[in-house]
Amino acid sequence: MERIRKQEKLSALLEKSGVEKYFDTTGLKFEGFFYRKGELLEDPSSSGQYLKMIVNGDVSIYFIREDGSTYSLGFSKGRFLLGDLQFFLKNDEAPCFVEALTDVECLALSLPRYRKILQSDLRFLNLIGTVLAEKLQNFTINTAESQTLEERVINYLKYYCKGGELSGLERTAFRLHCSGRQLQRVLNRLEEQQIVKKCGKGRYLLLPSSE
Repeated sequence: MERIRKQEKLSALLEKSGVEKYFDTTGLKFEGFFYRKGELLEDPSSSGQYLKMIVNGDVSIYFIREDGSTYSLGFSKGRFLLGDLQFFLKNDEAPCFVEALTDVECLALSLPRYRKILQSDLRFLNLIGTVLAEKLQNFTINTAESQTLEERVINYLKYYCKGGELSGLERTAFRLHCSGRQLQRVLNRLEEQQIVKKCGKGRYLLLPSSE
């Protein structure tokens, strides 16, 4: 992530976005951010201190379940708003992953600075209500992406195992909705591919190059 510091570039993004029409409040100070393809704009460990409006680029929004499967919440092309849940819930943690599918440029407002003001901004509340409704619609009609057990095991190691270490094969197999034998075969293959290494009985560690 890079902060857009050049005023002429920031002004060009403001002009292209037409962002002022979504607010009754005047004098808002927008910041600019640039994300390269593959970077995360948000994830559950991020601070969630900004309300972000994407101006250029596309993103994928998804959630990693505890069983390692991915649930897609949708894709954006063009105008899209991030930080809406944090705005209402006053929670600094982003609830899902937002990944740049292309290079992305966005405008951002500091939530600690502007939350109270925007709670009375009717034009903005209309926008954020529409965005939330669209996300809810995607959530109700989308189904989990088809994934192999191998992909789910890697996701589980990466996002739910402290330090990337799995322990307790039977318990893990139950969570991943597979048999202990199936899980052991997958772990054996991942070990052969040097994606994980065995570090004890029933214990496997995700190697750094795989994260």
